[in-house]
Amino acid sequence: MSPLKNYDEMGETESNRLQTAHDWESYKNKDFYDDGTMTFFWRAHTLTVLFLLTCVLIYVAIFEDENMDVGYNTKRGIVACVLVFILLGAIQTPDGPFRRPHPVIWRLVFCVTIVYELSLIFILFQAVGDARHLMTHLDRHLGRSLGEKDYGEIGRASCRERV
Repeated sequence: MSPLKNYDEMGETESNRLQTAHDWESYKNKDFYDDGTMTFFWRAHTLTVLFLLTCVLIYVAIFEDENMDVGYNTKRGIVACVLVFILLGAIQTPDGPFRRPHPVIWRLVFCVTIVYELSLIFILFQAVGDARHLMTHLDRHLGRSLGEKDYGEIGRASCRERV
C-alpha cells in the first residue's frame, strides 16, 4: 500500500466518496465542444449585467417623475426587488446538475421558486382577511362570494331515473 492517497478538491479520497448510480461530477465537468456559434451564451456576463442594472436604477432614481400614489409605488418597488433578485440570482447562483438547454435557465427557475416560497411565507404571517385581500391583487375575481349550488338535487334526480 502506498502511504500517499489521491485526494480531490474537497479533501476526500476516492474510496471515501459516496458512490451513486450516475457520476454527476464527471458529467457536470465534461468538456463542452463549442463550434463558435454559441460562445456568447456560455461566457460570464456579470459585469455587463451589473452595469446595465446600475444604469436602469440610476435612470429610475434621477430621470423618472415622482409619483405620490403609495399603492403604485409599493407594487412597483416589490416588482423591482423581485426582478433584481432573480437577475442577480441567475448570475451568481451555482449550476445544478442540469446542462440543457442552458444552466442560466435552471438558475432562473431556482430563483423564481425562491421568490414563490418567500411570498408564501409572507402570506403565512398575515391575518386571513389581509391574505385574502392580498390575493385580490393577483386576480380581481377573488374575494367574491360564490353562488349557492345544490349538488344533491342532481344526484337525487339521477337516482329517481334508475328506480
